[in-house]
Amino acid sequence: MSTNLAPPVAAAAPPPATITRLLPRLKAIAISGIACAAALMLGGLLFKVSGVDPLAAYATMLEGAFGSWFAFAQVLTRTVPLLIIAVGLIAVFRANIWNIGAEGQFLIGALAGGFVAIEFPVESGWLSIPCAMLAGFAAGGCWGAIVGWLRAKWEVHEVITSLLLNFIAALVFSYLIRGPLRDPMGFLPQSKDVPAFSQLPFIPGLGTNIGLLVALALVALFAYLLSATPYGMKIRMIGSSASVARAVGVDPSRMTIELMVISGGLAGLAGVIQVLGVQYALLEGLSPGFGFTAIMVALLGRLHPVGALAAAVVLSAITVGGNAMQITHGIPASAVATLSALLVLFLLVSDHLAKRARGVEQ
Repeated sequence: MSTNLAPPVAAAAPPPATITRLLPRLKAIAISGIACAAALMLGGLLFKVSGVDPLAAYATMLEGAFGSWFAFAQVLTRTVPLLIIAVGLIAVFRANIWNIGAEGQFLIGALAGGFVAIEFPVESGWLSIPCAMLAGFAAGGCWGAIVGWLRAKWEVHEVITSLLLNFIAALVFSYLIRGPLRDPMGFLPQSKDVPAFSQLPFIPGLGTNIGLLVALALVALFAYLLSATPYGMKIRMIGSSASVARAVGVDPSRMTIELMVISGGLAGLAGVIQVLGVQYALLEGLSPGFGFTAIMVALLGRLHPVGALAAAVVLSAITVGGNAMQITHGIPASAVATLSALLVLFLLVSDHLAKRARGVEQ
C-alpha cells in the first residue's frame, strides 16, 4: 500500500520591514493627497459660481505666487511671521496648552520692539536691531506669561484669557499709534518711520529680509529641542498626562508658564521683524491676522516645525496667488480665504482618518 504525502506548503514570507514601515506613511500621503484634491475641487466650484473658470483661476494663482522671483519673494516675506509664530504655538500645543492669543502677543511685541528701534539713541544697526528684537520677545513673552500664570495658579482656561487679551492688545496698539506714538508730521495714524539703520537688511538675491534666516534657524532649533532633548520629553509628558509628569518630578505649572513665555515671545519677535523688515512703522493693519493664521499653520504642519514650514509656504502662496486672482478674475477675497480654510479642514480630517486607520491595523 503506497502513501502519497503532499509536500508541505511553505508559509508566505512576511513583507520586508522597510515596506511595513513605509506602508502607513504612504497611506497617509495618499489620504492627504485626496483631501487636497477634494478641497481644490470644492474651491473650484466656488470659483465657478463666481463666474470664473476654475482652471484659469488656479493657473493665475500659481503664476501669482511662483511665476516670478518677485512673487516668490512676497511668499517668503509672508511666510516669516507665520512660521515664527507657529513654531512657538507648536511647543505649547504639544503640551496641551491652547494659546489662542498669538495675535495680541504679536502686537505687543511689535509695539515694544518698534518703539526701541525708532527711539534708539545710537545710530548703529548692530545695536538697535538686537535690542529691538529682545524687547519684542520680552514684551510678547510677558503678555503670554499672564495667560500661563492664570492657568497654572488659578486654573483659568487659557483659551478664554488668551482670546480676551487679543482684544486688549489691539486696543492698546490702536490707542498708542493714534496718541502718544503718533507721528506729528503724518496724516495717517501711525508712528514715525523706523530709521534706516534699524531696518532689517535684505538677503542678497532673495528679495526678502533676514527675518527668513531667523525663522529657518528657529525651525531647526525647535525640531531638535522638541524631539531630541529632555525638555522636549517633558513637554510631551505634560501633553499626555500632567499627573504622570508630576509623579516623575516635572512641574506642570512651571512648564506652563515657561512655554507661554516662549510662545508669546516668539509671536512678539515676529511682530518686531514685521515692523523692522516690512512695514517700517507701527501702523493700523500691521497684522492681517497672522496670529490666527499661524494656528492653522501649526495644525496643518501636524505640530512639527518642518511641517509648519511647508504649511506656512502653502498658505502664504494661496494668499499671494489669491491677490493675483482677485486682480485678474475679480474673485472676492472671501473666496480665497474660504479656499485656505477648506484646505486646512480637509487635511485635518485626513490626518484623523490616517491615525484611525493606523490604529485599526495595529
